[in-house]
Amino acid sequence: MGDFIIETVEAVGKYFGIGLSDAERKRGKYGQLYHRLNLLIGQVEADVAAISRQIRSYEGSHPVPKTKVPGVEFSASRGQVDDQLKAKSQALEMKLSEAKEARSKAKQAFNHYQYVAAEENRKKG
Repeated sequence: MGDFIIETVEAVGKYFGIGLSDAERKRGKYGQLYHRLNLLIGQVEADVAAISRQIRSYEGSHPVPKTKVPGVEFSASRGQVDDQLKAKSQALEMKLSEAKEARSKAKQAFNHYQYVAAEENRKKG
């Protein structure tokens, strides 16, 4: 029963950051950041894939004939819409790439502080 109480107190302390070294706190925060970024990147990748499919579907759709009145106006505005769509798609891809780089840096920082915390614990006991 006594071990359970000690383990519970230690768990509560760790939850609130009490009794943790600076390296352990940073390791925990970078670990949380990595996992949060990983979840969000997965979600965005799925969204980007869906957007890409929709863009390909849009580009592959049959255009309105240019000889008819609605087709003349549609052809002019479709070029603008295509350019806007490509620009937004490229911006989204760039942001996704930046998020992946941030995830990688968070993982590197987590590994670094994990090593530092392990070294601190080794020196303590």
